[in-house]
Amino acid sequence: MAKMNFDAYRFSISWPRIFPNGVGEVNWEGVAYYDRLINYLLKKGVTPYVNLHHYDTPEVLEKQFKGFLSRQIVDAYVNFADFCFKIFDDRVKNWVTFNEPGIVALYGYDPGTAAPGRCSHPYGNCREGDSTKGALYCCTQFHFMSCSRGPTISQEVSSSCIPLCMENILNPCKSWLGRGYQSFLQVKSTW
Repeated sequence: MAKMNFDAYRFSISWPRIFPNGVGEVNWEGVAYYDRLINYLLKKGVTPYVNLHHYDTPEVLEKQFKGFLSRQIVDAYVNFADFCFKIFDDRVKNWVTFNEPGIVALYGYDPGTAAPGRCSHPYGNCREGDSTKGALYCCTQFHFMSCSRGPTISQEVSSSCIPLCMENILNPCKSWLGRGYQSFLQVKSTW
């Protein structure tokens, strides 16, 4: 990358690579991998841009409490994000909380064509899910974590978070929720 004059590289830290069980015990080999990657990028003059969630919710949390359909995911994600900020924030100044959260909410929880594949008839043919509510709840979870709690430890993230969420999360939700958007705002405000 440096030889091609790239001055930035965006990559994702895999949540299950750091916390194989979603929370609790840390996989220090995974942490060491990202330490080496970040240090090497900086040594070569390449600025790291780190994404904290790229379609990789730990499977154990999907099985334990249905991932983003449960309020419990918020504390688990915040634990992961806080850990990453504490470990890497001395070298990483550019953070992205979620990759395409509106797409994950829409396709993962409505027709179920993307992970975690939750839907209901007639919207899709999944083993479980409720297409009438899944995307709404998932979007609410993404919004809550991205803009309220996840990034608060890092000033660089929190200062730009709200406009990013309004554009990249709330607007897609508004377009596919239609009149249900007001219900979304009421659910969000109760947290």
